[in-house]
Amino acid sequence: MKKLIFFLLITQTLNAQTCKYGYTKHRIISDKARFITLATASVILNAVGDGLNANPRTKPAGHILNAFSIGTLVASPFLVDYNKRKWYIYALSYGFIRAGIFDPTYNITRKLPYNYSGNSCMWDHFWNKAGGRNWFDMGLFISVGIVLPINEL
Repeated sequence: MKKLIFFLLITQTLNAQTCKYGYTKHRIISDKARFITLATASVILNAVGDGLNANPRTKPAGHILNAFSIGTLVASPFLVDYNKRKWYIYALSYGFIRAGIFDPTYNITRKLPYNYSGNSCMWDHFWNKAGGRNWFDMGLFISVGIVLPINEL
């Protein structure tokens, strides 16, 4: 957790530099990389928060992490220069990243096998009928979620 917060702070510190003869900004980290980092951080924080909410003893920490997850999404317009005409690329990318990362992170937080599928929601029913989750499926979702903004924005 401390490493994630440190990484996000360093990412934003290296945001831009001012030139000696003007005020043009030279971005060290691109908006694409910043969006991917914020989306991934938001999904991981939300998954860990939901996993901690399942246990009454760790519920306060779960609520705090869920608040941080929402905070990263709310703060993202101030940190990323979005191309508003391609809003669907951002939505698809976030959806693919969430599909690949959320459930394994949630399961690991709850000390379950990473590919565990319950029977409480449609997503779990889909994976149960498909034969269960595996590393290839999750890697494919994550790859599409990362490559989509890199190629299309």
